[in-house]
Amino acid sequence: MIKMLAIDLDGTLLRNDKTISNKTVETLQKAEKQGIKIVLASGRPIWGIRPYVERLNLELPISIVASNGCATYTSRDWSIANGHFLTETQVNKLLTLSEEHPRVALVLQMPSRRYVYEHEVSDVVARDAKTHFQEVTMISAEALAQLDEPILLGLFMGEADKLDQVQTEIEPLLTPDFHTVRGLDYCFEAMPHGVSKAKALADLAKDCGILPEEVMAFGDAVNDLEMFAWAGMAVTMANASAKVQSQADLVTLSNEQDGVADAVQRFALKE
Repeated sequence: MIKMLAIDLDGTLLRNDKTISNKTVETLQKAEKQGIKIVLASGRPIWGIRPYVERLNLELPISIVASNGCATYTSRDWSIANGHFLTETQVNKLLTLSEEHPRVALVLQMPSRRYVYEHEVSDVVARDAKTHFQEVTMISAEALAQLDEPILLGLFMGEADKLDQVQTEIEPLLTPDFHTVRGLDYCFEAMPHGVSKAKALADLAKDCGILPEEVMAFGDAVNDLEMFAWAGMAVTMANASAKVQSQADLVTLSNEQDGVADAVQRFALKE
């Protein structure tokens, strides 16, 4: 019996135009009325998720796993229920690697804002920020040292071919101290060690008295694979890559065809 739906956003719940269909909204509202807990689990920061929580218009406050598991929020008051932040040593390592690899930008994500470190705001960085309904500005090392807000994670951003090269060079240097993931072709992320969507969901489910086998997880990208391995039922979309599809229990319709609604109706809802 499914008691929790953990749903990724981009490429999964959201259509290509970044909207949610009426059919999907109605299906998730019906699931909530049947006592199923709805959780949004995304690589997006919280400000890029809030509008979709409002679009779903659910009766009860829901939990949101943001920034690939670095922070868990509740829509009751949008406060951080559980947060994981980079240490000063980790941040300094990211800054050094950024200075050594200027071909891509380093974006520092905080709970309330984001900055690009001593790098122009490229088209890639600006497009990503716009998708998340947030502005991004350049910050110097001196200004960064004066900030009093913790940093959730660092994101190396650039055109795919340049980022491929930089990732090859820096990932071995990051792996001992960070959890890394490449969820998008233009973005390579460095998070606190041990952080992932799966870990955040496991903590949340435990608090709710829900077992992994009672969770249906939806996703379409490699940053969803740990979530797939943890959840009792892993559902991916027809638009996902062959690698991601091979790790899922079910391949549903694409994000353009209400794939989330289709799977929820078939495998989670009671008649």
